Amino acid sequence: MSKNSDESRKIELADRISRAREDAGLSIEDFAKELKLSVSNTVSLERGQMVLTDSLLKRISEVLNTKFE
Repeated sequence: MSKNSDESRKIELADRISRAREDAGLSIEDFAKELKLSVSNTVSLERGQMVLTDSLLKRISEVLNTKFE
């Protein structure tokens, strides 16, 4: 897979997470608390600027009650 393709998938996933958070009615601050992250890291996550580990992706899925791959 090319670097641009990987970057596109990362941005797409970040957008999906952001939309799911908004659909769940969570503020960025509340979402950060649930994930046990700082607000600035959570903003970076939603901008696709943070590496998503499997454990973090699992926590995001649990908090938002949505599966992300």
